Amino acid sequence: LSHCFALNGNANDPSCDGIQGIVSAYEQALHSVQLYGPTFFSEIIRKASDLASGYVSQDVQQYHVLLLLTDGLVNDMDKTVEEICRASTLPLSIIIVGVGNADFSKMDFLDSDDGKLRSNSTGRVAQRDIVQFVPFNRFKHNPHAFASAVLAELPHQVEEYFKVKGISPNQACVVDVNDIQITEGAMGSGLPDFQPFNQGSQQQGQQQMYPQQPQQSYNQQGQYQQQNYNHQGQYPPQQQPNPYGQ
Repeated sequence: LSHCFALNGNANDPSCDGIQGIVSAYEQALHSVQLYGPTFFSEIIRKASDLASGYVSQDVQQYHVLLLLTDGLVNDMDKTVEEICRASTLPLSIIIVGVGNADFSKMDFLDSDDGKLRSNSTGRVAQRDIVQFVPFNRFKHNPHAFASAVLAELPHQVEEYFKVKGISPNQACVVDVNDIQITEGAMGSGLPDFQPFNQGSQQQGQQQMYPQQPQQSYNQQGQYQQQNYNHQGQYPPQQQPNPYGQ
């Protein structure tokens, strides 16, 4: 009996190619895995923590996100809290999506928006809030509002981690159009089609790629808003985002 295993059946290489790869691995696993209780979170959080424990520096910037889908039942609550507290020092965020009509009070507790999470077993206090809980039923008729709620706390969590480490954002990379490959799995994913920007974008032998349409985003109420960019793919000065929100 295992509560933490590779969905694609390959423990040495558990990665999947895009969202469709995850869906395919899940559908395949349903034919070979018997769903069984109890529900343990601590093992998968510990596994994500191990993956997030790699070297991070000004030159090597990486951040990890663990997405948990749950019906609300957790049978190892104390161990789960301990693992979250331990993971709070790592470049890791945990997003929990509650599916169904169960009691999600335990998930709200793990979210700990009102204070730092504390482990009853060891007394360890979370260094920062890394958990975001979203009940799916509240947003099931508005996918844009759902996506906004799921990602609402992630920018702050990423910023907070790197500020604690004294790491500032690196300069954006310029990518040669010839180095960009679009895989079959990306087609039909809802991502905008890309084409070369031909109005003077040839700079120093490099050609940049931009969406045919302006980038779209949604606020926390699921309402549409549009980001405007200049011809160099940068925010105009009055819209330039501050990486630290100051």
